[in-house]
Amino acid sequence: MDGGEPTGWLASPWLDLVFIANIFWPLLLLPALRVGETTAVSFWQVYFVTLPHRWLTLALVALDPDRRAGSPVWIGMALLLPALLLFVVWSAAGSLICLAMIDFVWNAWHFGSQHAGISRAYSIRCGDGHSSFERWGIRLLVVYALGRPVEWITGWVSMDSNLGMVLGGTDWVVMSVGMTLLAANLIKMRQPGRAAKLCHLASLVTLYCCLVAAVHWGWTHALVPLLTASALMHASEYIAFVGVYINKRSDRGGEGPVRAVAFHLLGWLMTFITVMGCIGWLMELSPSSAATWGALNLWAAFVHYGLDGIIWKLRQPSIRAVLSTPRTLQG
Repeated sequence: MDGGEPTGWLASPWLDLVFIANIFWPLLLLPALRVGETTAVSFWQVYFVTLPHRWLTLALVALDPDRRAGSPVWIGMALLLPALLLFVVWSAAGSLICLAMIDFVWNAWHFGSQHAGISRAYSIRCGDGHSSFERWGIRLLVVYALGRPVEWITGWVSMDSNLGMVLGGTDWVVMSVGMTLLAANLIKMRQPGRAAKLCHLASLVTLYCCLVAAVHWGWTHALVPLLTASALMHASEYIAFVGVYINKRSDRGGEGPVRAVAFHLLGWLMTFITVMGCIGWLMELSPSSAATWGALNLWAAFVHYGLDGIIWKLRQPSIRAVLSTPRTLQG
């Protein structure tokens, strides 16, 4: 409803609910919860959601001069430093396995920061002020929930030990933070534009509280499905938000190739996702190319983490323009 009262949705109810709030994630993973293992959802999530969303950041920066404006040095460092790090480690060790912990920790923080940023975007749409508790509460919940399964995977901590009891108590604190965030928004549910933010936050808090609970109570059969759901939510949320932004660039901001993409957005996104997914899948099928592709993908992941912290600042006018009146995506 252009020109009318803000609705709170970043794009439209159906797009926000399906691709940003991901309210159907429990239905997608019901087969995995039943049998306690991954399903075909994991294949599509890895190759056709998670992989493309990382490379999408590079494509956006290349196509959109507005996202490069004001930060050329930082963007250059975000591109070059990961390449230098990977080259040095590979030359010294002949493997990149030692970078797995850096990738894990940075990725968890990246998840939390993105979800907090999207929640802030909804806050702007519904007229909420800035909330440090919400920002850091979401980050705490997400980062802790993603790190908690490490204890289950490694078996480092016995739940009967002192450290195990501390972790058990911390589980309750972190889940309480998530429930408090949700309750604070439920109180305001009658305010205009609140539904969009509430749906996103409810889906997010439920998923990550379930992940903490699964470790706490030993629901091991649920851990892989829930981790798959978290990766699916994060990546599809990012792709959808980038789509909303590119759609707005059709008539706002500076000139650039991104304008042409905006007028054929859905076709461009589907082509990009399909091509990147097929490349990743085929490269990993070949033993001769798997290692090289793994290194390139790790570089793209580090670049994605770094660039996201540079190009998505909600205080920038060009980004806040994305949060104005929603409109239907261009075909």
